[in-house]
Amino acid sequence: MDWWGHSKNGNGNGKPEPLMIHLNAVANRVSKHLRAWNHAYSGIVAGIYHDFGKYADQMKARLENPSKVAGRNHAAAGACWIAHNYKNSLPLALAVLYHHGGLKYFFGNRRKMLEDVLKDFKDNPDDYTETDISVLAERFSKEFPYVPLQPIPKLLSGEMAADMFDVRMMASALDDADFIETEAHFAGDSNVLRKYRPQGASLDADKALSAVMAFVHGKKTKNQKVREVRRRLFTSCLTAGDKATGIFTLTAPTGAGKTLSMLVFALRHARKNGLRRIVLVMPFLNIIDQTAKVYREVFSEEDGFPENYVLEDHSLAGFKAVDGSEDMEDEGRRTRKLLAENWDAPIILTTSVKFFESLHSCKNSQLRKLHRLAKSVTLFDEAQSLPPELAAVSLATLSRLAEANSPYGASVVFATATQPAFESLSPMIEKYSGYSWKPKSLIAEVSMKHLFDAMSGRVQVDWREQEQIELEDLADELVENGKNQSLCILNLKRHACKLAVLLEKRLGSKIVFHLSTTMCPSHRKKVLDEVLDRLDGGDPVVLVSTQCIEAGVDISFPVVYRALAPLESIAQAAGRCNRHGGETGTVIVFTPKDDKGFFPPGYKKGISVTKTLLRECRAEGCDPDELNLLNSPDFIRRYYKLFFTLSNYAEGRDSQYELFQAIDAGRFDIVSQKYKLIPGDMVNVLVPYDIVEFDRLSQMVQKREFMTAEEIRQWVALAREYAVGIFRPAHDSLKWQALAPVQFGVVFKYENHDADWFICLPEAEYDDLGGLKLPETFVGIC
Repeated sequence: MDWWGHSKNGNGNGKPEPLMIHLNAVANRVSKHLRAWNHAYSGIVAGIYHDFGKYADQMKARLENPSKVAGRNHAAAGACWIAHNYKNSLPLALAVLYHHGGLKYFFGNRRKMLEDVLKDFKDNPDDYTETDISVLAERFSKEFPYVPLQPIPKLLSGEMAADMFDVRMMASALDDADFIETEAHFAGDSNVLRKYRPQGASLDADKALSAVMAFVHGKKTKNQKVREVRRRLFTSCLTAGDKATGIFTLTAPTGAGKTLSMLVFALRHARKNGLRRIVLVMPFLNIIDQTAKVYREVFSEEDGFPENYVLEDHSLAGFKAVDGSEDMEDEGRRTRKLLAENWDAPIILTTSVKFFESLHSCKNSQLRKLHRLAKSVTLFDEAQSLPPELAAVSLATLSRLAEANSPYGASVVFATATQPAFESLSPMIEKYSGYSWKPKSLIAEVSMKHLFDAMSGRVQVDWREQEQIELEDLADELVENGKNQSLCILNLKRHACKLAVLLEKRLGSKIVFHLSTTMCPSHRKKVLDEVLDRLDGGDPVVLVSTQCIEAGVDISFPVVYRALAPLESIAQAAGRCNRHGGETGTVIVFTPKDDKGFFPPGYKKGISVTKTLLRECRAEGCDPDELNLLNSPDFIRRYYKLFFTLSNYAEGRDSQYELFQAIDAGRFDIVSQKYKLIPGDMVNVLVPYDIVEFDRLSQMVQKREFMTAEEIRQWVALAREYAVGIFRPAHDSLKWQALAPVQFGVVFKYENHDADWFICLPEAEYDDLGGLKLPETFVGIC
């Protein structure tokens, strides 16, 4: 054949891939992806024309001699052909135009896109393989003499967040298909022309539902009241599974068993509506660890479920071998990594960061997984953790995915004990998606009230927020409880570290533990395991923590102290008290005396609203100590409505104004930059928590002249377990004296301002209690 899609496989000793073969393979795979939302023919068009520009002399010469001929843009010609010949084709054309290099501009309509690209053909012809589309069309027609010209179904609605999501979904299907088919070619050789990656299992909703029912019936909670609450919630969610697809909320008290109740809803819902997979999104890695353990017990290979039925996709997932070692050549690890790239599994567990930033990304590698969300159910655990400044944009995008008249046939569920009043953001959500925010509750209002009333005696809250307390005095009070078991949660790392030091001097290191993001994941896991062992054994233990202990962590203390925080954070802290029932637990809300008005990002407004509501409560002659405020959905809703109103999030007049501007302008690249769940410029620091691992990982990147992209990815995957994230220090900070940039064998030297990974130097300290301490200021780090 005269035209080639790719150069020789088999490390250059095999066969080149005919272009016609590649286009057909991609078209079939994209069409299969898009069948989920009835756009199969659109997939044929996108696949057949995505490499239209390879029917060019320049491209042929490039493939025959890549060392001498520079590469050029071969995507734009196919995008122009689609835009010119097909009505309603802008999403397809943009997916083709940007299938290398990522999404950039929306253009608004196909004619504008066509005009701009043709103008660039004229102004910069050397950037393209061929600018005469008629030449390409003639050559294409010899290999594809008949391509049926059918209508493209309309997809875009005219609302920018929704339209941009539609384009991302189309790009996802094309990018994933192109990647897999190209990978299969280069994995082949002269004998086996194509070698495909392992394929993930399919969801068997009937079998999975039976497994969950059996698992739950085999688990009996000792406390009768908690057992009855969990039974009611589980039964309600099971019944709700027969609903049609859409957007739902699940509001239930802490300890009611939301994790398994959500799962049983999702499986029955999938069976009823023919859904293909379940995606569970959680805010923190420690929640994923404990949930994955439960899910793997439910869907075990011993019970007949295939390997990787439950798949984790996050920064610490899937990089250990089957035997627990770090053999980076382990076949199981490679398979998990491949399946996670495009969420090719029945049940996916991922983080909020991974999910939402992929949902708003412009990068081809991140987009590949999105098409799997069609005909799926996505569960958001701890929904209150969604940053309020990103809520309107996020919910507008999710509305397009799961609203009743969406083409994608998907469902989403927002589950929490403190359900945010997202309806306050409805004007902004409707402006950008065309849908007002009207989710349906999985359980009736009366049933919800019964659940909260039944759990109302679980904790008693002592509101002491009006009086400030010195950390030394707080330590003395905790020492009195030291012979028992208590948890103290503070807002600031420096408060937590200082209090832990004070308590360790009084009670000793066997009783006092500290948990903070100044500690690497491996260290935090060890601390949690030791604390859980002491709790289970009835031994005295005091855990001092930042808010990283709160949402979803399955741990329970009889006494919890919580520094004054936004109401939902206090409620989450209360969820770590008497979690499984028994004698009434105590939650004490206090204000540290030396907070000096400093709070974690996003806390100041929430604390102000919390204070306002408590003042109003007292002004009405009520004593907050006697009211069950944290267990009242109405009071939580009242808090959120006031919070969203005072924060201007409902009008878009907030810190994310530039994000809204980027959406209005249709700039995929800027939206991707501005949409960040974790604000600020964060860097990763490899710390000497485990000195053996620290030395091994340091040596892996030191004195290397060259590291491949895959070797870098593997190193990063291993290093994350022993790394601490910090904000990039100021250019004149003394902290740089204790940090060395990781070079990864690149030919140019990384400097402090552009490196993402650093290794601790001897000037840094890392201890078992406080974690990482860098020079210049003890306060800013610990």
